[in-house]
Amino acid sequence: MNFRGIMTLLFLSMMLLAAAQQDIPGEQNKQQANMPQDETLTLFSSQEMLALSTRWMEAYRNLCPDLEIKLQAIPESGLQELPGENGAIVLVESEFLPAIRAEGSRVLCIGREVLVPLVLGSNPLSGELREKGIPPDVLESGHFSTADLSLEVSVLAGREEIDAFIRSGSRNLAFCRLADATEPGGTELLPGLELVPVDKNMNGTIDYSEDIYKNPEILQRGVWIGKYPKSLYSNLYAVTTDRPLGKTELAFLNWLMTVGQSELASAGYTGIAESELYSLRGRMAESPVAVPALTTDKAQLRSNWVIAGSILILLCIGFIPFLFFRKSAAEEGAEEATGRILTGEGTGSVPGGLYFDKSHTWAFMEKDGSVRVGIDPFLQRVTGPISRVVITEEGAKIRKGDAFLTLVQNGKKLQVKSPVSGVVREMNTKLHQDPAAINRDPFQEGWVC
Repeated sequence: MNFRGIMTLLFLSMMLLAAAQQDIPGEQNKQQANMPQDETLTLFSSQEMLALSTRWMEAYRNLCPDLEIKLQAIPESGLQELPGENGAIVLVESEFLPAIRAEGSRVLCIGREVLVPLVLGSNPLSGELREKGIPPDVLESGHFSTADLSLEVSVLAGREEIDAFIRSGSRNLAFCRLADATEPGGTELLPGLELVPVDKNMNGTIDYSEDIYKNPEILQRGVWIGKYPKSLYSNLYAVTTDRPLGKTELAFLNWLMTVGQSELASAGYTGIAESELYSLRGRMAESPVAVPALTTDKAQLRSNWVIAGSILILLCIGFIPFLFFRKSAAEEGAEEATGRILTGEGTGSVPGGLYFDKSHTWAFMEKDGSVRVGIDPFLQRVTGPISRVVITEEGAKIRKGDAFLTLVQNGKKLQVKSPVSGVVREMNTKLHQDPAAINRDPFQEGWVC
């Protein structure tokens, strides 16, 4: 068929599409676009988070003036059951979570309150504290003493008390919220302050795996992956029932994880780490989305058939010959490829930006230049349920093709080769307690090192 014939058929198809859309009443058009019929968002908030939830509500209302937003405080007795209607989200801190969590709920971490130990950079004891750290229970005891040093411990509430602490030239140890001790943006501490490491394993020194105190960003990531004492932080959560999310809910939750994070610092809370945000957005992308039911009157059905037929004509004329023509070139390229990269929003349940190696592993480059690696779903399906993992120790030098991971399944072992060369900076220690995470979520929770 010549070019003029193709263009004529394309024009006729477009006319059919236009005519079909005219047959659909306005309300049905709204359903065709998959828009919720009732634009309402209902937020339930614990008393502790009510001020922050109000800020979120006002900021989002300015962004979506046509959206009706309601905010209700949760009584101290909690919620008997999670609200099941579309557009309902519960906002609580971790201490309140047991009072509202129900079977089959969806729980997403959206922020934290993190208490951190600090000294002034001018403190002559700061060097020794950086090397040895302090025990996790110092805040509870109210003082810190060793054979070489003795420090009083105080708690600073808010920026004014922190500023006074900096001006005083104190040699004591102070605890405060991380958000109150950082510059706007949350990436640097206020001038004059220095983070004090916490010796979580209490062996008298700060090991390489415990060194997460270079700056607030690294500390935030350390909190997320479990390297910070649980007694010094609490999480903030958004909770819904485990049902398909409506568009209104999905849009608000995505906003909370991105633009809405800027409201946290003003309320004394810390945002989630960049790596954690990547993981959460991957989970959100996999969440089922509610689709409004379509009407089934004859005019609607006729329009649907006309649209489907027109699209089929377009595909047959425009795309199938093109794909057939390109097939041989694609096959030649596949034979030469040693890996592939997925970009954009991802393919299926696979996050974007992953490099897949022929060793059935994946690699993802973080913003700081480090590379996160793991195994692909094919390999974990071949091995079956994994009972134990052995990961190369931190600090080890690995060359591409060297074994960096051993999978153990009922006594049988399989060594996995690394897709990249480098030094192991950190390994996913959670896999030692929960090796099944590799089977359950190989791209996010089940990353290796």
